[in-house]
Amino acid sequence: MKIAVEAELQSERTATPLRVKTADLSLDGFYVEMMFTLEVGTKLKIVLWIPYWTWPFAARNEW
Repeated sequence: MKIAVEAELQSERTATPLRVKTADLSLDGFYVEMMFTLEVGTKLKIVLWIPYWTWPFAARNEW
């Protein structure tokens, strides 16, 4: 489903988190709109900013 939410993304290779926006959010994952690409397999820390609620989790770049 096409849902866009704000998110904070931090790569294992960077110290500064990025503010991004998600698209196509589903139970299997989501797409993050970014100005650059990440290497396949990059480990990430992500926090989704849903109104009145935050959802932190670990992830891995699959594409």
